[in-house]
Amino acid sequence: MDSNALKNEFLVESFENLSSINEDITQLEKNPSDMELLNKIYRTVHTMKGSAGFLGYKKLQEVTHSAENLLDELREENLKLSADITDTLLQSFDLCSGILKSIEASDNEGEVDTSKIKDTLDHFLTDEYKNNANKAADSKSDDDEELSGLIASHTEAKEEVKEKTSNISSAAMDSLKELIGEGKVDASAIAEIEADEAVVENPAVEEKAESEDIGGISSAAMDSLKELIGEGKVDASAIAEIEGQTETLAPKTETAQTKVEEAPAPIVVTKDEEPVQATPVAVRSESKNSIADSFVRVNVSVLDKIMNIVGELVLNRNQIVQFANNENNHEFTKLSQHLNTITSELQSEVMSTRMQPIGSILTKFERLVRDFSRSSGKKIGLRLSGQE
Repeated sequence: MDSNALKNEFLVESFENLSSINEDITQLEKNPSDMELLNKIYRTVHTMKGSAGFLGYKKLQEVTHSAENLLDELREENLKLSADITDTLLQSFDLCSGILKSIEASDNEGEVDTSKIKDTLDHFLTDEYKNNANKAADSKSDDDEELSGLIASHTEAKEEVKEKTSNISSAAMDSLKELIGEGKVDASAIAEIEADEAVVENPAVEEKAESEDIGGISSAAMDSLKELIGEGKVDASAIAEIEGQTETLAPKTETAQTKVEEAPAPIVVTKDEEPVQATPVAVRSESKNSIADSFVRVNVSVLDKIMNIVGELVLNRNQIVQFANNENNHEFTKLSQHLNTITSELQSEVMSTRMQPIGSILTKFERLVRDFSRSSGKKIGLRLSGQE
């Protein structure tokens, strides 16, 4: 391969890598914990650095080397991705894009100054920056812990209020109303309990409480009844009657739980055989080709030439089909129809090779929106749909 062909191959691959890196970094900023994406960016930059060094593009090699070192610190979790680091990485790759355009136009890297961006990238690797970043992170962590403590204390206070407040179920209220109708409970008792219930706003019904209210009445309600008996407002026979209902319902609940626990394991019954216990079967997956073997890189001019040739073929096909329709030759008509089918299929496939997903264009707007968000100091979101 001559030097021009090697350079062109390098440029095509590098421009593709830069486009991919810009998209990946904007996604990484949204999800900094995605180590797989971070490793992908690192490998791409490492490839660019190696190719630039092999072809003697010193400036491009130096910038990508500094960016690679910073990405390596992020991979080792010695640094955390921040907005400043993201800005600097994107600026460094913009500079790399400018160098590549200069190589494409004039076969050299141009007069671009890379020292400033290199110093900025290297600054993030200094102990001074790491210490300041750690102090800022610790300060934020302390604020978060203080906030969490306030939330926890507030939650505990609410729980204490709930525990101290008498809580009676709707079933227990119905039982009390029945007892009032029978003359066993003073009517003022229900008003007293409803007043206590009003203290708790929007009481939550928990599964634990449901399991305890087996007889339709909670333990808190039982305590309230006992207090009312002590005050002489409730007949002592009332609580015995409710406890009798609880004992009647409890065995049913235990029986239902036993049936669930003793549910038999699934079995497989085959013809003329005894039932056998089902066992897992290991499925062997078919080997797949590498994704790299599924694609080839083709020059756009070659595709355009193929499309032009297919266009000429379609015109000739139309002429042959029209001529066959005017001839009274069954065999010729049959061949023309077969040619028509093949040509139409070929035309469709060639046109599809020239099409690209619109998402490859729309995703470039993510970087544009991010830069505008940073410069304006406002939060801006971009949502894309129908990218395929």
